Amino acid sequence: MRRFAFALGLSLAVLGLVHAQTSLSKRYGFDHNPEFYPQKTPQETLSSISKAAQTNRVDYVLAQLADPRFVDDTVTAYKNSMTQGDEKSRLFLDFDRLVAETREYFLADPTLLKELRSFAKEGEWEMSDATAVGSHKSIPGRKVFLRKHENRWFLENRQQ
Repeated sequence: MRRFAFALGLSLAVLGLVHAQTSLSKRYGFDHNPEFYPQKTPQETLSSISKAAQTNRVDYVLAQLADPRFVDDTVTAYKNSMTQGDEKSRLFLDFDRLVAETREYFLADPTLLKELRSFAKEGEWEMSDATAVGSHKSIPGRKVFLRKHENRWFLENRQQ
C-alpha cells in the first residue's frame, strides 16, 4: 500500500512537471507566488530573484522568475541528451540539473546577487510594452534584460 501511495504521488508530481511547459501559473511543480515574489515591474522581479536566491530557492527562480522559454529549452536539451528513464522522469531530473548548475553559478560569483539588488534599487530602465533593459551608472557596461509574459516580468538569460 505504501508503495502504491508513493507511486501515485510521484506520478502526479511528474504530470505536473510535464504540464509546466504550457502554464506560467504552475511550472516544474512550483506555484506562482506573487505575494512573496512579486513580478509586476522589472525591479520587483530582480528583487524577487535576489530574495529567492539568498534563501536557496534557485528552483523557484528558474520555475517562476527566469525566462520560461530559456528554462524550457534548456531542460528539453538536457532531456534529449539522456537515454535512460522515461520522458517524465528525465524532465524532473533535468530541471534539477539546471537548478544545480544555476546554484553553482551564483555561488561562483557572489557579486551577481549584489548587482541584481543594485539594478532593482537604482537601475535606469529603457522600457517597452514587453521588454525592459536595465543599466546602472556604478556598474558600467553591464545591463540586465527582462521580458514580459502574461503581465509578469521574467529575467532573460543574457547580459552585457
